[in-house]
Amino acid sequence: MKIHSQIIVLVGLLLSSNHTLADITTTPKHPDLSAELNIFLGHYANEIAASGYRSEFSVGNIDPRMNFKQCSRPWEFEFSRAPLKQSRTTVLAQCLEGDVTKLYISVDYEIFGEVIVSSRLISRGQAISAHDLKVEEQQINTARHATFRTREPIIGMIAKRSIKEGRPITPPLLAAPRLVTRGDDVMITASNSKISIRMSGEALSHGTLGQQISVRNKQSKRVIRARVTNSGQVEVVL
Repeated sequence: MKIHSQIIVLVGLLLSSNHTLADITTTPKHPDLSAELNIFLGHYANEIAASGYRSEFSVGNIDPRMNFKQCSRPWEFEFSRAPLKQSRTTVLAQCLEGDVTKLYISVDYEIFGEVIVSSRLISRGQAISAHDLKVEEQQINTARHATFRTREPIIGMIAKRSIKEGRPITPPLLAAPRLVTRGDDVMITASNSKISIRMSGEALSHGTLGQQISVRNKQSKRVIRARVTNSGQVEVVL
């Protein structure tokens, strides 16, 4: 009977201390390095999602000794280069307490978005129309050059080289259309805030929109520099 009472008392003490033990074992701790890094990468995914991008990422190997390093403050993270610029990057992780701990972690970060691609073969020298283009989701952070998200800046441009079907359209593939050809008759507009004068001239070189070219005034025979403003039209500011 005495032994039984002692057992009851011992069980009672254990039961009465359960709450305290639970409090100790569940005391909040900062997540480990891997968990915090995934939160950081997830926040970046949410940021670019607001601009219409979809992303996937994977983290390289982390030294287990570093992964479980106790850091009383949250880890701080910084990309060495923004994932929008390249898919393979590194993240600097820092524990800013005591002897500062720094660790570089490799990350593969794939970002996908809608880009304008060729809907069929576009020949070199061809003026590009809306029918030559389509929208397609592709990984955008592997290209060496920026891509277009709308058709408008591309339509009317000239293909500098042949463009295969399905290839993203990038600025180096395009040339501005020629609006003036050497020997063309052009209309010269000379103006300032008060007056505007129009006269006929002859283009002495080829020209694209906004380009400065040499033009001969047919009446005075004087050669001037003028800016191409439209097909067969140039402008001089007085």
